[in-house]
Amino acid sequence: LQDRLVSVWLDRETGAKCYMLSARNLFIVWGNTPEYWTWIPLEDSRFSEGAELVNVCWFEIHGKIHGKMLSQGTTYAAYMVFKMDENSYGLNFPVQEASVSSGATNLTRKVCLQA
Repeated sequence: LQDRLVSVWLDRETGAKCYMLSARNLFIVWGNTPEYWTWIPLEDSRFSEGAELVNVCWFEIHGKIHGKMLSQGTTYAAYMVFKMDENSYGLNFPVQEASVSSGATNLTRKVCLQA
């Protein structure tokens, strides 16, 4: 869907709609600045490319799905799927903040993106 930037499927057990946004369909702070992020081809993904973090001191990503795409009375979860290089560091401190909003409802949690 949407120029191949959104993947949609039905959960086999529940029949619920599932959505996945590509990195190109997200707003990534400094995402188009080569000193901070590069765009790399992905062979093991449903999307053709992904964003690779090079170096940044501010990690901020936003994504949106229109409410019309969602089913009423359904519980949804949001996940950020990413890979880390064995030499990666810095995502464990300070603790990160993740939030999901739907209309006037906003849920915020503290998360650690690195063990």
